[in-house]
Amino acid sequence: MPNPNGANSVSPHVDGDSANAHIELKELSLGNVPYRAGPPLRFHVTYDAENQLYDLDGDFEITLSAKSRPELLRELHAVLSMLWVDYAKEEPKRLSPKARDLRTELLGRLRAT
Repeated sequence: MPNPNGANSVSPHVDGDSANAHIELKELSLGNVPYRAGPPLRFHVTYDAENQLYDLDGDFEITLSAKSRPELLRELHAVLSMLWVDYAKEEPKRLSPKARDLRTELLGRLRAT
């Protein structure tokens, strides 16, 4: 799903119906650089009919809610981009121990192609 500035994108594979599904990201683009996820990033999506929201949770302890699936994908991409810039690209010595663990996980899962 393209970022509004066109610089980054995710290409999800969706399993399940439109309300309850798994999103699997095998490839994504962050900062104009394509990455391959190994293993693929996985997120579970459910639809909360009472609140009329799609809820997502999955890898890197990401949890999100949005009014539509396209909005949910845009928000997911925004969060992944933020994590990449703020953690994966940051100097390890500037990060807390938990943030360094997240950095290590990001760098271990995403490889430039």
